[in-house]
Amino acid sequence: MKKTILLLIVLFASLFGNAQSYNFEQGVKAYKEYDWEKALEYFGREINDNPKAPLSYYYRAIIYNYQNQISSALSDINNAIKYFTRKDKSILAVAHRLRGDIYVKIENYDKTFEDYSIALKLSPDDPEIYIDRAQIYFDLIQYQKAEADYNQALKIDESLVIAWAGLSRNYLSQKNYPEAEKTLNKLIKLAPKYTEGYKFRARL
Repeated sequence: MKKTILLLIVLFASLFGNAQSYNFEQGVKAYKEYDWEKALEYFGREINDNPKAPLSYYYRAIIYNYQNQISSALSDINNAIKYFTRKDKSILAVAHRLRGDIYVKIENYDKTFEDYSIALKLSPDDPEIYIDRAQIYFDLIQYQKAEADYNQALKIDESLVIAWAGLSRNYLSQKNYPEAEKTLNKLIKLAPKYTEGYKFRARL
C-alpha cells in the first residue's frame, strides 16, 4: 500500500469521527509511533471488546502484513472488509488494495487482481490504485497492462510524478526508447528535482 500512515489515519478519522474507545485510540497512537507490539496489544483488546471493530482489524492486518504473518493478515483484512459498511466505499477500496497486496506475497495473483478490480469499482477516480496495480504488472513483466494503468492514472491526474516515472521505466524495459525519451523529458520538465528522472534518462 502506498498511502502514508498519517493520510490513512486522517481518512478514517474523518469518516468515523473522533469518538473512539481508549484501546483503539492507544492502538492508533502506538501505530503512528511504529510501536507494533503495543499497537497489536491495544487493537487486540479492542477486538476482544468489540468483535465487529473493522478499523482495528484493518490496522492489525497492516501490521501483520509488515511482519509477514500472512495468515493473520488475511484473517484480519477479511474481517475488516466484512464489517465495514457498504457505504464506506473509500475505506473498502483501501482494504481491498491491502488484501490484494497480501495475496501478492503468496503469489495468488488471481486473487490480487480480483481485489484490485473491486477497489477500482469502489473508487474509480483514485489514481493510486492504478499506480499500485501497474507496479504489480511491471513486476510480472506484463508491460502492456502496466502501461495502460499508468496512462489511466495520468488521465486522472497529469501531475503524478510517480506515474510518469513508472511509465518511462516501463518503456525502458521494453526497449521502446523513443517513447521512453519522450516520457522522461515530460517527467523532468514536470519535476526537475526528481532524481529518478535523470537516472532513467542516463540509462536511456
